[in-house]
Amino acid sequence: MLVDSDKLVQEILMYMWLNFAGKNFTLSNLFLQFSPSSPGAS
Repeated sequence: MLVDSDKLVQEILMYMWLNFAGKNFTLSNLFLQFSPSSPGAS
């Protein structure tokens, strides 16, 4: 049985991102606001 490595990586990245966003909320907010892939981009 293969290990679902993709899901594991996603969970790790999500944890790292949440940890980063929690410590750098303003910076992450600016990143999300100006991100080209952001659905809220005007």
